[in-house]
Amino acid sequence: MLVVSALLCGLAIGSAVFATLWQRETSVRRYAEQALVQERMLSSARAAEVGRLRRELLSTRRAVTVASRTAATRKSLIVQLDRSASGLLAASGPLQDEATSITSRAGSLSALIRTLDNDLASLSRYVSGTDTSTIDPAFLQAQLSYLKPSLSKVEAAAAALSGQASHYSGTVRAFVRSASAYSSTVKHARRH
Repeated sequence: MLVVSALLCGLAIGSAVFATLWQRETSVRRYAEQALVQERMLSSARAAEVGRLRRELLSTRRAVTVASRTAATRKSLIVQLDRSASGLLAASGPLQDEATSITSRAGSLSALIRTLDNDLASLSRYVSGTDTSTIDPAFLQAQLSYLKPSLSKVEAAAAALSGQASHYSGTVRAFVRSASAYSSTVKHARRH
């Protein structure tokens, strides 16, 4: 009986120890399962966040690509505008110089014409104020000989002014072409 009692007592203690261990193991397992569920939920949330971030990254990369293309296009347009503006400025310099020269040449021609006009007015007063029978043919001949070089000077100055005006017209056409190219580049730039 003592043996049976000891055996029963050992069984009771073993059962109690086993029950305690089992309970502790069950509690640890439950805690581990809850922790696993929470980790899975957290992992799933993290995976969703990673997916969202990947989509944002892809969208950002696309936006950067579009922005890079736009920047390259605008840089190209700026280079074109600079070239067109340089051409326009280059064409405007000679245009301005020739306009100044034409103005000076026209002033010289105008002075020659004024001098000739004064000389002709003087001759006209002589002829109209003198009786036809008393007009001195030698004086008239001298006056006409005096006027011939003035007429030649006026003719030469007019021809030079005409030639320069013709050249100026070509320079103006080159300027208009440069201005047109610049205008086209500006219009193209505004569309982009």
